[in-house]
Amino acid sequence: MSYHVENCCVEHGCMYGEPKCPVVNLESPQDVGACLICCKGLQDPSSNIHDCYVCKSKNFQIQAVILECWAGKHVAKHLVSPRSVCTDCGERTYSMVEAMEMELRSCVEFLTNVSPPTGEIVMFVRKVLGLRMKDLAALTGVEEEVAASWVFAGEEPSSIPEEAVATLLRIATDYCQRLDFDLSSK
Repeated sequence: MSYHVENCCVEHGCMYGEPKCPVVNLESPQDVGACLICCKGLQDPSSNIHDCYVCKSKNFQIQAVILECWAGKHVAKHLVSPRSVCTDCGERTYSMVEAMEMELRSCVEFLTNVSPPTGEIVMFVRKVLGLRMKDLAALTGVEEEVAASWVFAGEEPSSIPEEAVATLLRIATDYCQRLDFDLSSK
């Protein structure tokens, strides 16, 4: 999945050093040093899009969109506000804020609904929360090797204790609340 971030302003700490940044394709929202204040993307469906970022088409239609976030074989689906969708290739544009919200809400959903979480889910949550392996270990009170065994369990259920899952869930929920992200089902 790539994210398209628009109108990122240097006055709030944009790493690209331009007053109005060009649209940037990112592999993960953590890859950009831009701020949440100015990365609004296309939350307004009437926003003017010049060309599709993928196929260069100028054909767009406003559509309701369901975003999917995958952690291994597990998927969390989130309905987002209507937006412009390229009618030729189906490409959609998301703001960095929407991408962060989707990933954080997915963390909460996975940790709440999959028990015990798979290694892929633990890895997904660790990356979304920006935790290094040693951070994960310190937060959950275990050695780094033990935390690594949870992450590298792959598709299998990890051996992560319920207390550690509760800690990660509390952190993800706290992030959502601090950023005013809606945790209700959409």
